[in-house]
Formats: sequence, C-alpha cells, structure tokens
Amino acid sequence: MMVLPAALGSPLQTSGGKPIRGLLLDLTVYLNSFSEKDLDLLIRWYRGFAPASAWRQYMIEDNTVWDSIQHPLLLTRRGLLAAQSGESLPFLAPVRARIQQGRRFWLQIWDGAKTDSWSLCIRAIHRQDSGLHPFVRLMIPAQADPEFLARAAFEWAEFLDIRSGHGNLSFTYDPWFLDRAFDDIHALAKRFWGIEIEHLNGTLPLMIDRIKGVSWLTLVGDPLRSLIDPRAAITLTQLPSVSVSQQLRALLVQLGPSPAIGDQNRPDGSLDNYYAVARELASLYLEQHPDFPGTFINAGDSLAWVRRFLDPAGWR
Repeated sequence: MMVLPAALGSPLQTSGGKPIRGLLLDLTVYLNSFSEKDLDLLIRWYRGFAPASAWRQYMIEDNTVWDSIQHPLLLTRRGLLAAQSGESLPFLAPVRARIQQGRRFWLQIWDGAKTDSWSLCIRAIHRQDSGLHPFVRLMIPAQADPEFLARAAFEWAEFLDIRSGHGNLSFTYDPWFLDRAFDDIHALAKRFWGIEIEHLNGTLPLMIDRIKGVSWLTLVGDPLRSLIDPRAAITLTQLPSVSVSQQLRALLVQLGPSPAIGDQNRPDGSLDNYYAVARELASLYLEQHPDFPGTFINAGDSLAWVRRFLDPAGWR
C-alpha cells in the first residue's frame, strides 16, 4: 500500500461534503477498434478481476442514469427483449446494437462508492471529422495494491486492440465542479509531478498517432510500436527497475513496483526513469494539447504539463 502525502490523501469537498477532486489508480487505453467480441471478453475479464462488490450498478449511452445490475429497472426496449430471451446481462443489448451500427457507445460499471471506488468505463465518441474514438478505463482505489493495475495492463495488452495507454495515480473530479477541481489540480500538479491529469474531452481526439506521455505504466500498441527506434527499445530494457514486456497487442513499460508521486518539495530521484523513458519515446509525444479547464486556461501551460518529463523547466 502506498503512503500518500496529506495534501493528496484527502479529497477536496464542498461545504456539504460532496467530493470535488479525488485520487484513484487509473488505467486508460486508447483503441484502434472495438467489437462485440471485445465487449464480451472485457466484461468476462472484469467479472473475474474485480471484487464482487464492484459489480453493482451500470450506466449506458441510451439511459444515462445508474441502474442495478442484479435487478435492473431501467432497461431499454432492446434490453427488455434481451431479458425476455433469457440473456443474463440484458442491459448490454443496446450497447451491442451501437457497436454493430458503428455509433458512439458508453457502458460504465460502478460499485456505487462516491470515493475510493471501483469502476470500468467502455466508451467511444464519434466525431464528424475523424469517426469513432474508442477507449477503456479502469479505476480502482488509490490505496489498493498497484499490482492490480499492472496486472490489468498486462492482460489487456494481450486481447485489446490498443493504440496507446497509461496507468498511474490520477486526479479525479466531479464534472459539475470542473473549474474549481482543476484550480486545485493545477496547484497540486506543480508539486506532485507523478500524478496523471485526465481530461478526455481534450485528449481523446489526439490519441491517433501519438502517446499522451510517459506514466508509471506506458502502453504502445500498433502502429505506434513500429515507430520506436530499435536502439531506444534496447535502452529501455537496460534502465534500472524498468520492466519492458512485448505483449501480443502492445509494448508495456513499467517504471518500478509502484507509481512515483514525484514530490518536488522532497526530490528523491524517483522520477529519473520517467525522464529517461520520455527521452527514448520523445518522437511519439504530443506536440500540442488543448488547455485543461480552470487555472490551466489562464496559465496556458497544459502542454508544458504533458511534456514535463521532456522539458522540466517548462513546467516549473
């Protein structure tokens, strides 16, 4: 179990106790494609991977309200037909239809906890200029064994059509308090360089021919994997405490047994491998990124955060 500094250990809340900004272990992979078969594989995988308590509620694109998995009350017409035909998870029927039709889709499984929760998000947005952008995101409590996240990355890299991905401690937030959350995230990110910042509205459309950056877990799938310089690939395997796995669907680089918090008030060398791996993968890095909300817009330094391991001075 990781020991978190006090500044990270407690979520930011409203005066009424509603969480605004929190922290979770997060694995996000951006996909080239996603099929019904992938949906079945991923659901079966999650049921065997997550604790039983994680399998409580679901939400889908066609009905954006949380509903019980065991006793669903909000099934769509397709869901009702699936239930009548004896399907064990009838709420998946409209998700399958959307995948078949090449439309955007969204499925999220959640344990119902407001903080320190387990959830799995399977989603694709559809843009008129670039089509579908599918991704899968696993979130588990920050105090959980990070080996869970590493195991998930290792196993996903065997069966998902991964383009790229990252796994790390990540700031989370309530989208209804977006600017307030990101004001807080900006201040914390200036100190804790190892924590991931997520704002998929800006990042997801860019995850085509680049990686977002280097994290504790970095995944590089096809076709990006073929763009890594062979000499860089060799260098990665020679870095201390760095594990490099050539999985069926992606290269997985793991930087030590647990994520580095990267506290700039107490430099300890824990980010040395992050800088080293970033240098070797520099050609895959984003060269532009829309600003995150809140203070990031005023400061105009979101790209500096993305490239902080390549250009530390730019983010200080």
